[in-house]
Amino acid sequence: MPCIIGGGGPAPGIRVPGTCQTSVAWYRSEFLVTLTEDWDASAFHGGDVDPSHGQLSHSWLYRVDGASKVTFVATSGNFPPSAVY
Repeated sequence: MPCIIGGGGPAPGIRVPGTCQTSVAWYRSEFLVTLTEDWDASAFHGGDVDPSHGQLSHSWLYRVDGASKVTFVATSGNFPPSAVY
């Protein structure tokens, strides 16, 4: 789904057009929820870390147990716009 990925920097902060996706999977009596942002590297890239062209992506994985307790599990991918301060 198209989205605007917000990040830090001088007010009002950066706004990078991209796509955002949420996926949910059932695994061993709990849900695994993955949040993923995709964007074009020409709109934002993490300096020397990421390429300046092509598609970039970042994901966050959370576990939700039967008591609705949410636990952060892992993060992966390119440096996301939301990590800019």
